[in-house]
Amino acid sequence: MFKFFDFIVTLIGSIVNFVISTIEMLVQVIIYITKGIAYLILGIAYLPPFAKVPLIAIISYIAIITLLNKGE
Repeated sequence: MFKFFDFIVTLIGSIVNFVISTIEMLVQVIIYITKGIAYLILGIAYLPPFAKVPLIAIISYIAIITLLNKGE
């Protein structure tokens, strides 16, 4: 009888740990995405003006194509 309750407690603990780990991973993904975007923006900021325009145009073109194709 005690093994049954021990199993239930273990199962609930595993589910709670899974949910907590999933939330932590989502937060880490959001943090990494923001750090990556900040890194790109800072990298573009230090480029000379004649190199910024083509790079921003290429990135904008890729973003527009991705949005129009909806990621396909």
